[in-house]
Amino acid sequence: MNGPEQTTAKITGHKAVLINSTVATHRNQRGDLDFQEDRVPWIDRPDADVAEYVRSVPVAQRPREYDLAEKLEFFRQNGYVVFERLIDPHLIDLFLSDVDTVIREPDKYPVLVACDGRHQNVPVGTLSREELTGKIHYRMNDIHNMSTAGKKISLTRGLVQFLEHAFQDKAVAMQSLTFRYGSEQGVHQDFAYVVSSNPSHLAASWIALEDTSPDSGPLGYYPGSHRIPKFDFGNGLFYDKDSTHGPKEFGQYLKAECEKHGLKKETFVPKKGDVLIWHAALAHEGTMARDRSLTRLSYVTHYSSASHYVCDVRAPHIEPVVYQHNGGLVFGHPGMPQHENALAAAGPVPLASEVVDQPDVSDSSQSYPITSRKAG
Repeated sequence: MNGPEQTTAKITGHKAVLINSTVATHRNQRGDLDFQEDRVPWIDRPDADVAEYVRSVPVAQRPREYDLAEKLEFFRQNGYVVFERLIDPHLIDLFLSDVDTVIREPDKYPVLVACDGRHQNVPVGTLSREELTGKIHYRMNDIHNMSTAGKKISLTRGLVQFLEHAFQDKAVAMQSLTFRYGSEQGVHQDFAYVVSSNPSHLAASWIALEDTSPDSGPLGYYPGSHRIPKFDFGNGLFYDKDSTHGPKEFGQYLKAECEKHGLKKETFVPKKGDVLIWHAALAHEGTMARDRSLTRLSYVTHYSSASHYVCDVRAPHIEPVVYQHNGGLVFGHPGMPQHENALAAAGPVPLASEVVDQPDVSDSSQSYPITSRKAG
């Protein structure tokens, strides 16, 4: 294979074609217990030739921050890749200031949170200030909708460029999770829970907002686990209300398969600004903290490709409001448009329709052809 099949998928304003229940339709097709080979990203196909693909990209148009061939090949083989000091530390500081503002003024900035299994997707004001600044485990969901710093971190140039090459399509930031402490979540694979019309077109970034201690419950992951056989929840690949097997059995299966294939767990102990991108099917977990007084400030973004995430899962029947930064896309919150970009210390993020989509390496716009496979 000489890289991906060249069918143009250049999207500017990203006018969504509303297909009503794109996501639901896919997730009801449970006949296969694996990703459909003719619909996976080119990099996941057995005949993917990364070296030849990268040779086709002009040197001046490759990411400046890293060796594209090295990163793509490592990702193909291992299901994850690390980028050191990729995120601007000043942007991280602005983002952390936005998080503090939400905690100080929860009524003004009603970000949704999930907390220690007691609360799921409730306004941040449901928790007391003592809880929000204490040592309980909670996460803020989709703060990027209010925070332009969050949007800009999720759509950092080098991160977006890598995903565009891996997907061969524009990258869409689907959702974000912000953590103060480690999640201690059991081992899992994201595609079983994170909704996209094509589960193989998913990836996530884990960004360190501070230097991480090995005692704080760092991210754990199993290199190569993106290739193990998929788990059957009793009704297919995805966990939902009709599944007869649950997260505990899912985790047990993944650990057993990793042991069977000789895959050893590693941990990510990054410095502030480091990024780990993982594959949709990489088995990963939040390890147990050895010192619960230690924070583990981190920011996770899930992504899909523009061709496979044309509508917001939070409101799949309406056309999304689309923002663009460094060529990457992100949808406005359909339920809280009045709060979009309310925390704008990092500066504006334009609507995709306002972006002049011209090749220009200097401003990180797309200067190489964005291509994708036709849907199988």
